Amino acid sequence: MLRLLVSVFSLLLTLQRIIRLHFFFLKTISSRTLPTESINNENLKGRLLHSGDAYLVRDGKEYYDLMPVWDWNLLPGVTVFPGAAAAARLPWVGGVSNGMSGAAVMDYQLTDEKGGSLTAKKPGFATTNG
Repeated sequence: MLRLLVSVFSLLLTLQRIIRLHFFFLKTISSRTLPTESINNENLKGRLLHSGDAYLVRDGKEYYDLMPVWDWNLLPGVTVFPGAAAAARLPWVGGVSNGMSGAAVMDYQLTDEKGGSLTAKKPGFATTNG
C-alpha cells in the first residue's frame, strides 16, 4: 500500500513518502515555520535541523543511540560549510503532491559568525519509483 503526501502543518512543512516497508521524510524551514528549539542550554548542536534534512525509517530504531556520536554538521540532506551557524528563515518554501509523487522546495541561506553565507534553491522529491 502506497500513500504519498505533502503535509503542511502550522509550524513545519514535510514531504512524506509512506510505504509498507519504509517512511521517508524531508524537513524544511521558512519564515512560516519555527526552527528546532534550543533552550535551557539544551540541543545546542541542533541548529541546522529543518534545513533540508532527510530521513529514511523502516522500524523506528535506525537513529536509536546515534545522537551522542552523530556529526551534527553532516546531517543527511543538509547543505553546510565549515563554521555554519544558522539557516535563515526565508519565505519561499512549499510542496505539492498528486498522491503518488510529490516535491518540496526551499529557498536556503546559511550564514556563519564572520558574515560568510551560502544560498541555494533546494528541492526534494518522492515518487513511487524510488
